[in-house]
Amino acid sequence: MDRKNENKYVAIQLLGISFLSSAAIWVKLCSVPPINQGFYRMLITLILLLPFTWTSLKNVTKKQFILAFLGGLSLGGDVLFWNLSLGSTSVANSALLINLTVFIVSPLSYFLFKEKIKKKFLLGAVIAFIGVVIVILTSAKSNGQSSIIGNMLAILASVSYSGYVLFIYKVRDSLNNNAVVLICTFGAMVFLFLTMLPSEGIVIPSGSKDILLILMYAICSQILGQGLVSMCLGKLNATLVTVISLIGIGISSFYAFLFVGETLTLIEIIGMIITIIGVFIAKQASQN
Repeated sequence: MDRKNENKYVAIQLLGISFLSSAAIWVKLCSVPPINQGFYRMLITLILLLPFTWTSLKNVTKKQFILAFLGGLSLGGDVLFWNLSLGSTSVANSALLINLTVFIVSPLSYFLFKEKIKKKFLLGAVIAFIGVVIVILTSAKSNGQSSIIGNMLAILASVSYSGYVLFIYKVRDSLNNNAVVLICTFGAMVFLFLTMLPSEGIVIPSGSKDILLILMYAICSQILGQGLVSMCLGKLNATLVTVISLIGIGISSFYAFLFVGETLTLIEIIGMIITIIGVFIAKQASQN
């Protein structure tokens, strides 16, 4: 397929990543517990999208529904761990570690789908590992044990998101995108509801500030962010998509500095740059 990398799709992709990168800020600023926030994000998304996309659910087979629903459960795990991580680590660290998905998806794809792993991928993995160790150790030195827990939660979020990617990879060729989005969102909502009941209970946002923040979280992250990025699927080549997605780490860090006053040490920045280079090399190897 010829991908011309038209400027309008580059702009749309950047805009989508910018909206997605704002997710951590809404979570940080809101006083509603993190798992509740994730649940409301999915609930609001379903309410807003269902009237326009419910017809896409016609003719969905049992196997397709199960695969997409399992993808949704994995997405719910991603949101749960990522939201929890933000209470113990910086936005920048969390955004960086969630991008390690490629190092989980590619090895699993080798065993599940017989997709080859290239030497260039292994090089990227080694470089990224060095960068992650620098980031984790530096943040631990600055912020203590809590940052280690937060970073581990962010890595668990990356593992969960890898499950989402693999399930959607399996079902996407035979099921339309609207149906995938609806079923996945429903699955994530169920997972988050079942996990928030014993841990946080049901917390209804009471103040106008929290209600607005949760609405912004759902609309910016799920509907605008994911929606705009989905519009560019197949329109940009792998290299450009990889670069733009990694730019999201910088955008998240800028938002965190602007709205919640988070700063990074020089060593953390160096570690992040090393990790980003490793992730870029690995993604290129897995996409070519």
